[in-house]
Amino acid sequence: MQLICKGQTTFDAYYKTGYHSNKSSNVIARPDSNCVFVNYTVDSLTSRLDVGLLMLDKNGNEVIKNSFNMFNKSYNSFTSGMKNFIEATPSSYFLSGSYFVGNDQSFILNKFSRTTLDTLKTVIYSNPGFHAILGITKLNDNKYFLIGNTGNSTSQWPIMLQVDSNLNILQTINIATSNNFFVSDAIYNPVTKKILLAGCTASGQYLNTFVYIDTLGIISQIAFGAKYYQYRHILQMYFSPVDSTYIAIGDLKTGIYGNIGLYKLCISKYDVNLNLKWEKTYGDAMPASGLLDAVVLNDGSTVVSGAYSAQTSFPLANANMNGIILKVNKNGNLKWAREYDHVPAGSLIEQFYGIDKTIDKGFILCGSIIGPPTNKSKAWAVKTDSLGCVTPNCLSSVMQVDSIIYPPLPVDTTNMVGIIKRGFNPDKKLNVYPNPTSEFLKIEFTENATVEKREYELVIVNTLGQVVSKYKSTGETPELDVSYLKVGIYFLQIFEMGKQVAVEKFAKE
Repeated sequence: MQLICKGQTTFDAYYKTGYHSNKSSNVIARPDSNCVFVNYTVDSLTSRLDVGLLMLDKNGNEVIKNSFNMFNKSYNSFTSGMKNFIEATPSSYFLSGSYFVGNDQSFILNKFSRTTLDTLKTVIYSNPGFHAILGITKLNDNKYFLIGNTGNSTSQWPIMLQVDSNLNILQTINIATSNNFFVSDAIYNPVTKKILLAGCTASGQYLNTFVYIDTLGIISQIAFGAKYYQYRHILQMYFSPVDSTYIAIGDLKTGIYGNIGLYKLCISKYDVNLNLKWEKTYGDAMPASGLLDAVVLNDGSTVVSGAYSAQTSFPLANANMNGIILKVNKNGNLKWAREYDHVPAGSLIEQFYGIDKTIDKGFILCGSIIGPPTNKSKAWAVKTDSLGCVTPNCLSSVMQVDSIIYPPLPVDTTNMVGIIKRGFNPDKKLNVYPNPTSEFLKIEFTENATVEKREYELVIVNTLGQVVSKYKSTGETPELDVSYLKVGIYFLQIFEMGKQVAVEKFAKE
């Protein structure tokens, strides 16, 4: 396995000496070839966090740096590459982060000049309880949506705030889901004009959950994936305009070492109706492997960044973790993978939190390094060419690619999030046609089951009893896209109020 370790830039405690933690979490590549990073550092005396912006030129030289100097107010920005730093207007950036007041967690929203990185305006949203903004979605130069989570001591739910270009909060929308649904990312779909919330149920069964809402926060569709807690983590999703699909990145648990979970890098793809098209894992399974950020290219391929370690170190918990960048085509097939290690030599952990594409068709990555002699964190940036190389013609790391090697477990639908069932006659069965089918499956109920409006849960199960897909459906004649299914026999189950009320076998050809 080739380890690439030339050409990186290391930001070594770039604010002041004495801070023991310094990381870079988000990066934006500019048209002028400069790059702007979001960094945070921890005060060694108070353990409170500060955040700042840093601009580098194409050679990694510092152009501008700016710190908020808010250690006494315990301010920080999320470090998992979440979409909380955006190019807002032609003259400004927006950045959101956490803000702690006593035991309450609120958020702070900042507007910065794109030329000087000076702070233009700061808004603090401070109400009792828990508030966390995980993404900023831009509709136009004067309309933005901040999406995250809010809650109290017993439950949590999604929240959306509409703001204008001057950070005025125009509207606050609490999104009415139940059972502690937790958002991890939000994406605006310019085709459907809807916002997709990606997350999981935070109580009960911990299911991957996808919720479509409009710009008023009204839910139009809910879909459920496989078990989430300790098995599958979808950290971020992206919209691909090439084929109007969603790309999800994160990790997938594939084994256990003692009491330590082992995770593989994982990428999956969903169609616009939230049906899973494919899911693949990459490389060895290790305790902290995972993907944190990505860019979708014009041909539908995806380049992702994160942390990875080959299964060569024992005990596994002490494995050397490397920064990883890999590219897959629109079908999830691995094109290349590069590991970055030993900067400086002997480092234990290198991670890439953020990635962006540059105007020379390369990539800029940022993250952190933890290693000797102090084992304290340093910010880290790497500029690569279009093949992920710092030095030309670098070799690709050897990575195994698997397709859904850890199939989802059958899911009990008793505690589904936000599903309202009404008006369906449980004594009547359904007809599905055409059967067999190659692309679409239509569903028809008996005449006595027809009502003015019906909502129910559709579940496709294979012959092994494994849940393949889940849908929420309304209307008289639902139509499901089943073109992604492998050839074989499947069962379509209908659930109402958590109970199976009908089932029909069909063949995919």
